[in-house]
Amino acid sequence: MRLRIRETSAVVYDNEFRAMYPDTSFPLVLTADLLNDFGADPVLEGPQPTLAANQYSRYDGVQQDTDGNWMTHYVAVDYTAEELAAQTEQWRQSASCTPFQGRMALADAGLLSNVEAAITAADEKTKVAWEYALEWKRNSPMIATLMAALNISDSQADDLFKAASQITA
Repeated sequence: MRLRIRETSAVVYDNEFRAMYPDTSFPLVLTADLLNDFGADPVLEGPQPTLAANQYSRYDGVQQDTDGNWMTHYVAVDYTAEELAAQTEQWRQSASCTPFQGRMALADAGLLSNVEAAITAADEKTKVAWEYALEWKRNSPMIATLMAALNISDSQADDLFKAASQITA
């Protein structure tokens, strides 16, 4: 719980407020009346902003609402290019699909026959992975080989894996 000290306008957490008065034994729950006696106001949780896909919510202090209550204030902040790249890489490390899902996504994209042709020309490890793997990982050597053979970009491969994850048998 955050509290606002009237005299300084400082916003502190419950434990920091209690530490300001080491000789006072506070009840477990700090009531508005008790806080008033110590010149503090409770800070209520304010609404979160509506976020776009490339944004996150960041605490931006407190402000009073129309009823005089102190509320936390949040703002939408755009991720930096570096943060977005790190998120994409993290997603790629964990993204996977079943061979069925992958084949159906390729078929839906009109690429299945092209991939099957590329498999016949691929190295033995890629052929075995295509035929027998129980799971296809986005960052696997087989996917990298097929991307190169078909001139598929990273974002196109990402889109195929996202589409595959939505397919059910």
